[in-house]
Amino acid sequence: MKEKKTHIPGGENEKPEVIKSEIKTYGRFTVREDILKGHEGEYPYSYMKIKKGVTVLPFYNNKIVAIRQYRHAFEKYLYELPAGVIDEGEKPENTAIRELYEETGFRAERVESLGFFYPSPGATDEVIYLFAAICEERGEQHTENSEQIDICVMEEAEFAEKISENLFLHGGALAAYLKYKLKREAPIGEE
Repeated sequence: MKEKKTHIPGGENEKPEVIKSEIKTYGRFTVREDILKGHEGEYPYSYMKIKKGVTVLPFYNNKIVAIRQYRHAFEKYLYELPAGVIDEGEKPENTAIRELYEETGFRAERVESLGFFYPSPGATDEVIYLFAAICEERGEQHTENSEQIDICVMEEAEFAEKISENLFLHGGALAAYLKYKLKREAPIGEE
């Protein structure tokens, strides 16, 4: 009787071999379909290719600037933080400043990186860069035709309560707030 080999992973340098790869575009989405060869043989793997983006946790007068945005996939308004796609050649920090201004009209006096995360590593290659921002100047929104956004300025306790009540479901917002809470005890700007 043959003894089955037990595979002990070789760390992050050990990767399956890509046997075949095909990229398909469906509207605004791109899907990569691969055939991989690993220790147990060949297998299919597909994932959605998504442009890198940002999410901003903005503070204005020691309150959090959130938004309520209509999301057609769910046919309702959802609480979120300002966010958007990084344009070709644009630095994530500049995208954060731009998206904050476009979606809320608030100008960032200062932004601080909170790191990044992968929203769905089993299904997409998406990377979201997280920022906190201090805002002092408030102006007009500059939204796109497809954006229906209400601005919600709230105390941090109200923001946290909306999260605990499952009213704030935006992954980027949850990640940004968690990273912010873990990085500092004092509110941003009060160091």
